[in-house]
Amino acid sequence: MSVLPTDTFLGKLTIQAVYEYYDKPVLFACQNAAQTQYLVVLLDETDQSEVWLYVALSAERFAQVGQGKITLRDAFKQAEDDIVYEVTTFGSSHPTQIRVLPTHALRDEQLPAVGERLEGLVSDNPQMASG
Repeated sequence: MSVLPTDTFLGKLTIQAVYEYYDKPVLFACQNAAQTQYLVVLLDETDQSEVWLYVALSAERFAQVGQGKITLRDAFKQAEDDIVYEVTTFGSSHPTQIRVLPTHALRDEQLPAVGERLEGLVSDNPQMASG
């Protein structure tokens, strides 16, 4: 199963940096051809699907998150557009599903741990450059 969805309104995505990796990237940054940057975290996985949370970030906010000035939880919970995307991928068996979620509807279990920051997690992985 590919980490990045294809053929969605998110565009053609390319991984820019991997921050946590467990058999695959589970926390990473990606961007599309129009240069929209997303921070992505794995929420859940089964043998049939994976559920990811995507948040779009401006260049300034992306830098603040990368410098540890904004926690990962706040990057999602206080999204600049007040929305995040719940992306469910099924491999080749089913098309990707994307739900637009208002940030006020996010549950604690969908968010990174309180206080977790990217500072110290950054580990660029050029082998994971596209999906």
